[in-house]
Amino acid sequence: QVRDEIITKVNYAATRGGHKVYIIDEVHMLSGPAFNALLKTVEEPPVRTVFVLCTTHPHKVPETIHSRCQRFDFRRIGIDDIVGRLAMIAEREGISVEDGTLPLIARHAAGGMRNAIGTLDQLSAFTGKRVSLADVEGLLGEVDFARLAQVVRLIAARDAAGCFRFVAELVGSGADVSEFVRGLTAHFRDVYVLAAGAEADGVVAASAEEIEELREEVALFDLDR
Repeated sequence: QVRDEIITKVNYAATRGGHKVYIIDEVHMLSGPAFNALLKTVEEPPVRTVFVLCTTHPHKVPETIHSRCQRFDFRRIGIDDIVGRLAMIAEREGISVEDGTLPLIARHAAGGMRNAIGTLDQLSAFTGKRVSLADVEGLLGEVDFARLAQVVRLIAARDAAGCFRFVAELVGSGADVSEFVRGLTAHFRDVYVLAAGAEADGVVAASAEEIEELREEVALFDLDR
């Protein structure tokens, strides 16, 4: 199909705009013969023709193709940056958001701005532009950072009865327990990383305010515990 869809048509001028742009998503899925057929065209494309090759597995793209491309690596976006963008959108669109909701949305998006904006859009439509923490927890199954911090402090104090009450309230609220366990594990991982002396930047996916809370929790445990 590379021959039929690209090579035989690439020399025709663009019908709209000044350039012809070919975007090949998941390019690593092309077969060996398809890559070979594409090689000469990528190496010497017609004037005003641009190829954009997208992949999540760059190591699977043949070196012959790699060496003829300019490479851009895209990374996950930090929580603070996502929260800042969501706050701007909420303000412009007249969406009321309760404290703590945007970091929760940002964490759930796992570094993807499109996912975060899509979630905010869903919540806005569902709630009539008044988004509460309970709405976010209900839609995403995520547990708020503050609630995770609460149970961590109960564990640090060895308050078994308090932990049982916490879990009972969690289950009674309809929260997804498996998501809670996943979130708590990730939370303790971040506490451990900071306790081990690592810098938070690039290692802990949390907002600046949350990192300060994590540092306070570090003081409640010694590293062995």
